[in-house]
Amino acid sequence: MKIHITGTASANGYLEEVLNYSKLDYTYGELGDVNEQIQVILFQWPEELVNWSYPSTTLLDELEQQILTLKKRCKLVGIIHNLKPHIYKGINHNRLFKIVNDNLDDFVHFGNFSKSYFERLYPNANHVYLNHSLYRNTLPIFKMNEARKELKINEAKKIIIVPGKVRTKKEQALIFKAAKILKSKDVHLVVLRMKMELISDRFKGYYMLKKVINFSRINKMWFNYKTKNLNALFFSERLSNRRLALWLSASNAVWIARDNILNSGIFYLSLTYGKPMLGPNSGNINEHLVNVNGVIFNSIDREHLNHSFDDLISVMNNWKTKNLEEYEPENIAIQFDQLLIDLCQI
Repeated sequence: MKIHITGTASANGYLEEVLNYSKLDYTYGELGDVNEQIQVILFQWPEELVNWSYPSTTLLDELEQQILTLKKRCKLVGIIHNLKPHIYKGINHNRLFKIVNDNLDDFVHFGNFSKSYFERLYPNANHVYLNHSLYRNTLPIFKMNEARKELKINEAKKIIIVPGKVRTKKEQALIFKAAKILKSKDVHLVVLRMKMELISDRFKGYYMLKKVINFSRINKMWFNYKTKNLNALFFSERLSNRRLALWLSASNAVWIARDNILNSGIFYLSLTYGKPMLGPNSGNINEHLVNVNGVIFNSIDREHLNHSFDDLISVMNNWKTKNLEEYEPENIAIQFDQLLIDLCQI
């Protein structure tokens, strides 16, 4: 059986972890590369279909016709990572997601929250819950003392890291709030990817005023003021895979500093490294945190966040996960292969 995956092998690495153990024949490419031998087309991120750009109406019209034509001879399967793009720019992004989702035969979900949500929207499609896999082959794992030695970190220092890009003003404000809380607990916060300036809203007239006002300079000044005297370290650029692996290995715990999300690759990274984690009570992540013995926080309630950090700190040195085998890529590959085989027999 031949399966065509839209786009290219992702830096995310999730699907490659599963394909390492698959018995089926997968190829990557554009929709125009689909030939008569392809039985299944697998979509991950709709934005890949338009090269991660904001699509024009004409481009979407052409894409829709192309998908409708392919649907007549191929089964269409979508892995649901997000409800909308991380960087949302307008109604054509809504239509892009709708074009893909409206034509899927099978939806693959990473949790029951997502599955229930889409079953209501697309009752005639097939919906399957398969776990996202661990990152067993994507990043190296170091011993904590070796990682700390290379990063020049004192072995006694308590460190909570925030992997993943901080994308929104709300997430940044949440991090500032947490840094103050953790300082009082003598814990250091390390944020691995966030602009070293305040994330500001693009209000009406922003671009016109930008010609005469240096917003970036003002935001950097405010950032320095907000982070003054905090036990926190910030990195603004994306770290190399090795550097990310060192910080994961050196940390005592991981915080998924998201406000309102469906899924998060940070959860599976943390689990791969055996790190206790704190994550939001939203989307699919909430149920997985419960499943593996993680700690959950409410991003709106400061006092709840404070207590959640207390819970995380209390288990940093003796945390034990549960149900790890459910996330192993070789186990998920067996389930995924069977899903696609069954689909082609319908």
